[in-house]
Amino acid sequence: MKHSLGSLAAVAALAATTSTEAVVIVSNFSNVDISSGVTEVDIDGNGQVDFEINSSFAEIASFTGGSIIVDGVNAISPLSEGSLINSGANFNSYADFSSFTGDINGSIAFAGFLFQRDAQTHYAWLEFSFADETFSSGTLIGGAWESQANTAISAGAIPEPSQFALVGGAFALSLIGLRRRRG
Repeated sequence: MKHSLGSLAAVAALAATTSTEAVVIVSNFSNVDISSGVTEVDIDGNGQVDFEINSSFAEIASFTGGSIIVDGVNAISPLSEGSLINSGANFNSYADFSSFTGDINGSIAFAGFLFQRDAQTHYAWLEFSFADETFSSGTLIGGAWESQANTAISAGAIPEPSQFALVGGAFALSLIGLRRRRG
């Protein structure tokens, strides 16, 4: 079974990038069962799959220039909320969930990523929960990405209400402009 996840925030991202201020954009997916098959993740909603989560192998891979923060060679480095995701991290294009060990039953952990958008590097996080150490029952809880290229993001960071207003206002203005041109 193959799932595809995207983000309706792509339009908001385009509006947000007109500002010089960085904006954290929450991806438009939540509580996705990743227990079977391959789940495709398009974190920025631009129509390009950034990562694939393969439940059969308990792994995440990117075939489009994205990378996952790893500890060592190929194990995802579980991050706690607030951990900084930036260029100083150890990234790899493939990683498995083997480091999500210990008492993970029902616990939540973040994973940090980088991906390419318009040939520029952006940082992101995804939040996971696993029911047991076999990773046979997992959930992708949510995720977010930083709209400004090469700008760090904190794991679990969500936009402040003022950022929602900025993005929403820019989107509303663009709709008004389109309507005036047509009228």
